[in-house]
Amino acid sequence: MSASEVEGRIVENKANLVTANAAWKEAQFELKLIENEFKEEVNKELEEANTNLDELNQRLNKFDDSLERTTLRSPVTGIIKTVYFSTAGGVIKPGETIIDIVPGQDSLVIEAKLPTQDIGYVQAGQEAFIQLASADAMKFDKLPGKVKHVSPDTIISNDGLPFYTVKIETKNDHFERASNKYYLYPGMQVTASIKIGDRTVMDYILDPLQAAMDEAMTER
Repeated sequence: MSASEVEGRIVENKANLVTANAAWKEAQFELKLIENEFKEEVNKELEEANTNLDELNQRLNKFDDSLERTTLRSPVTGIIKTVYFSTAGGVIKPGETIIDIVPGQDSLVIEAKLPTQDIGYVQAGQEAFIQLASADAMKFDKLPGKVKHVSPDTIISNDGLPFYTVKIETKNDHFERASNKYYLYPGMQVTASIKIGDRTVMDYILDPLQAAMDEAMTER
């Protein structure tokens, strides 16, 4: 091979190298464009997915809130005794009783009416005794309890007489004597005696009556 042929080959190879470099740079540029376009498309789809996720979370929170508003939770564990509303879509007014629940724990809370003239004798923490307001009262021992709350103001009864409400927590959920038991349920009528020192409020009420009876018998 002559020198001129070798020189021609060198020139040709250099030209091929320049062309190859140009093609490589062009391929790198196109690859960068494709990569940028792909990233841009992925980021766009990711933003759309995040937006959809936020919307779904908001809808889910609304559903949870709606469900929470339609779910009733009892403050105590017990057995449902009476259901007052069972119609789907029914409207319940504020303060209305929805269900009666018999608590599962041993103690119960008795709400008693206290005459206004006796309010000065009663305060939270005093011992109390509960009896049935029926002939069966003599068949069972008194149910011990404790005053938990006294209303700060009077309430007017249906017959127009004012009274204070006293909440008494009992030690058991039933009356008992020997092996006989009589369980308490919401709505039952009972009488309450609150202990004041060595006496009860009932003693203070009955003593004047007893004194009057004794005086009348003495006069006879």
